[in-house]
Amino acid sequence: MGFPKIQLARNGTLVILTMIELATIAGWKLGGVVISDPTLIGWFEINLPNVKRIMNNQPETGPIGSLRLAIDSTNDNDTGLLAWPIDHPLVGADALRRIWNVAEPSNTVIPCFEKRRGHPTWWGKASWNALNSSLADEGANRIIKSGLVTVNEVDVDDPGVVTNIDTVEAATLNALKRFE
Repeated sequence: MGFPKIQLARNGTLVILTMIELATIAGWKLGGVVISDPTLIGWFEINLPNVKRIMNNQPETGPIGSLRLAIDSTNDNDTGLLAWPIDHPLVGADALRRIWNVAEPSNTVIPCFEKRRGHPTWWGKASWNALNSSLADEGANRIIKSGLVTVNEVDVDDPGVVTNIDTVEAATLNALKRFE
């Protein structure tokens, strides 16, 4: 995209702030945000001063590395975590509530729009050992396909769960731009 996706904004508001607000409205508790670019630390502290920053110093580990760091940052009483990639910022509160309503420590919940799996994904605590195993080195999808976790697919009427903002064109199409 030419800039870090965490700097995406809509109408002058960072989409990460909108994502946090929607998650909170739907009942989720914010644990933190994983970043992997050390040049963003100062920007993060200025623009997201009340958000816990989780630093991924090994970005080459990909999304599974960030997910593992998020797991490591949980508390003993946490029952799971909602992994919501920044490149899926268009998910609405209704989809988040649908995930919330079926999230359990024993399951993994994946929202589906028109039979397509999307994001964010709930990873119940029962899945964390599998996500930390060498099998997951290939990615979280490997764990989902392995049968090691109980997967609940939740149908949602929200194309945002399958809308990946990974290009300038996709951002422009969805009225997103770099935060000024």
